[in-house]
Amino acid sequence: MPAKPPSRTSALLEAMKRPPAPLPVQQAPVLEAFPTSAETSEAKQAPKPPVPVDPPVSGRRANYKLVYFTDDDRSVLSEKMVWVASQGIRPSDSLIVRAALRVAKPDQAFREALEAILRNDKRTRKARARAGR
Repeated sequence: MPAKPPSRTSALLEAMKRPPAPLPVQQAPVLEAFPTSAETSEAKQAPKPPVPVDPPVSGRRANYKLVYFTDDDRSVLSEKMVWVASQGIRPSDSLIVRAALRVAKPDQAFREALEAILRNDKRTRKARARAGR
C-alpha cells in the first residue's frame, strides 16, 4: 500500500520548525562626495536654452458674430464639412462659412437665395410684424 501524502497542516508545521534561510548580504550604498565650488560654478555657467519668442501679434482681433442656422442650413453645412474632410482638410463651421462667403457672387441666384431665406426666417417675420411692414 502506497504511503499517504502528508496533509497541508503537517507540511506547514514542518516548514515552521526548520530554521529560516539566511538573508542575502546587501552591500551598503556608496555615497558620492558633494560637488566642489568649482564644479557648481561650472554648472551654473552652462548655457541656458533660448526662450521661445511669441509670434508677432497683428493689429486685428477676431470679431465674433452670432449666426442663426435652421435645420436645413445645418444639414447643408454638415454635407459641406463631410466633403471638405474627404479632401484632407480639418473642417470647422466657420471655415465652411468663410469659404462660402468668398465664393458667393452677388448675382441673381444670390438674390433669389436671400429672398427664399427671408421668407422662411421666423425671426424676420416677427420683426416685420412688430414694425408694421
